[in-house]
Amino acid sequence: MGQAPVRSGANRIGLGAFTEVAVTAGMLAFVGYFLLSIQGLRFQARIFPTVVLSVCAVLLLITLVTATVKLARRAPETAPAGAEQTEELAPVYRSFLVPVVLIGASFAIKHLGFYIAVPIVAGLLFWIAGCRPWWLAAVLALPTTALVWLIFDLLVGVSLPR
Repeated sequence: MGQAPVRSGANRIGLGAFTEVAVTAGMLAFVGYFLLSIQGLRFQARIFPTVVLSVCAVLLLITLVTATVKLARRAPETAPAGAEQTEELAPVYRSFLVPVVLIGASFAIKHLGFYIAVPIVAGLLFWIAGCRPWWLAAVLALPTTALVWLIFDLLVGVSLPR
């Protein structure tokens, strides 16, 4: 009948899985460096960066473990070369997009304010994480913004940029 359809790139190993491990490990070292570098700041000044970097570290650790397990598995039957390449490289692109969005968020919050920038950034992060359709990511961004506001403005007492 022909070749069976490829469902997922999760069981295949190759350059994509190795690249994912290498990129994720490098980004984890980068996050660790910034976590250490903000320790000299005042308590209120380091709350937000510590929370964001800690969440990034946990997500990167999960990605690193997943990619390492992917490398340790044996490759199944042969699959089309084009399918393997596109499926394996997608997590690497996400790994590069998240820090770019977070760096852009710092500039957006400064220039647009918290109430405009955070829903946009949260929506982008939901979309990068695979939340489809796009309007669902936009809808989820609103309660996320409210939760961030509740935690930082009301509970911790950190004033947010207007």
